[in-house]
Amino acid sequence: MKYTVLDIGTSKIGALEIEAKFKGFEILRFQEFRFPLDAKLPTAEVFVRQLKSVLENFSVHHSKLIVNMLPSDVATRFVELPFRDRKKIEQTLPFELADIVSFDVENTVTDHVVTESIGKKSNVLVCMTPRNKLISFLKIFEAHHVEPDIVQAPQVSLTSLLPYIPLPGDCFAIVDIGHSKTSVCIIDNGILKAVRVIAQGGFHLTKILSQIYEASLEESESIKLEKGYLICEKQERFNEDQTIFSDTLKKGLAPLIRDLNQTFVSMSSHNKKPIRNIYLTGGGSQLNNLPTYLTMELQIKTQLLEISSQKLPRPQSGLATTEE
Repeated sequence: MKYTVLDIGTSKIGALEIEAKFKGFEILRFQEFRFPLDAKLPTAEVFVRQLKSVLENFSVHHSKLIVNMLPSDVATRFVELPFRDRKKIEQTLPFELADIVSFDVENTVTDHVVTESIGKKSNVLVCMTPRNKLISFLKIFEAHHVEPDIVQAPQVSLTSLLPYIPLPGDCFAIVDIGHSKTSVCIIDNGILKAVRVIAQGGFHLTKILSQIYEASLEESESIKLEKGYLICEKQERFNEDQTIFSDTLKKGLAPLIRDLNQTFVSMSSHNKKPIRNIYLTGGGSQLNNLPTYLTMELQIKTQLLEISSQKLPRPQSGLATTEE
């Protein structure tokens, strides 16, 4: 069985084609389709045009198609219910959501999973998206006579990275620093405890560098990737210009670090257990010395998540599925 997985973001669409083997998966093909670098997010027209290019270049008709929606189009909520019966949970959730979300539940597509059962109680993660957004999203595929088998909530799909965590028994966070958003999921003893999307990403640093140094976005992005470095201690080998450059990056990271700290403090207080490790992934995590700097600022050991193609996780359902 072949799978095509589309990772849809605000800077690019990543397309991965894999084939199920007896003891795992084999990567057949991977390609990235990048949007033009711009201060504004891609328009609907640009997004549709790029997605069409992906569908034309990949043979998705003969494989299971797994796609994710943009993080900004999906909301998540944890709901605690005083029972474990699955049918009763399905019947009760619409009434519970009506009290805790600000939009029209009747015009919203939802999917849920019971993440934990404690005694007679159930902790339920609910993923939601406006019905019109999901319909518009699926129409792009319909125009190419394609129907996704699974539509995922991107912040929840981070749990598919669990096979790569060195110490999965600890309470830890996976932080995916993307182009314009950062997704966070917190795992404790293999159980998903919290998810959050923060409106800060790697492109925020690019825009700050562009403003400070009066350079184009393309030049600023290139400089950030090639020469960006966070100085974490006084060292004589750094000159004044390098120190100023590092301080500019640190200033740009301040809002993200503030929101990460608030998320971790709140979760630790609610769960009565400190977060031991942070595992970084995503394009924005490649900034030189970022793990060391986050360790220093957040007082939580931070490291890059090393992903090997030798152990690909099996695809999991997220927001909703179209297969019966």
